[in-house]
Amino acid sequence: RIDDLGQLLRQAPSPLPAFAVVWDVAVNFSNFGALVGYMIVVGDAIAPIMQGRCYDLSDRRPLIGLCALICLPLCWADLAFLTYSSAVGVLANLYLFAVLLAAFRSNGLASDVCTFGVAPGALACMSNLAFAVVLQMCIPEYYTQL
Repeated sequence: RIDDLGQLLRQAPSPLPAFAVVWDVAVNFSNFGALVGYMIVVGDAIAPIMQGRCYDLSDRRPLIGLCALICLPLCWADLAFLTYSSAVGVLANLYLFAVLLAAFRSNGLASDVCTFGVAPGALACMSNLAFAVVLQMCIPEYYTQL
């Protein structure tokens, strides 16, 4: 059974199997970069909230390290366990959507909202959005293993 392009390249005629390692390295490098981007976004979002409450977590670097240590065990978890963490992620996204929808309904659209612009964090947002969209190709295989 072939689950990804790296395995497909290993089955292809010569010289394509040589590119399988290049593909695997590129995918892992991309995943690493996206996860670092996620951690930076989390650190930037939570650091202002924690600034008045916890002296040690007012800087984003220890907070990013703490979040990475919390997420690290998920790398070695069985796929069956990841259904629970995925469910928590889906519920968190639904909750955030509900909060934003309620805020929009109560406050309406502000007059100074910029619907398109370049601001601090736009590059991280777009790169993480692109990664999230590309990652959807891998998701069906994960669900077949559950």
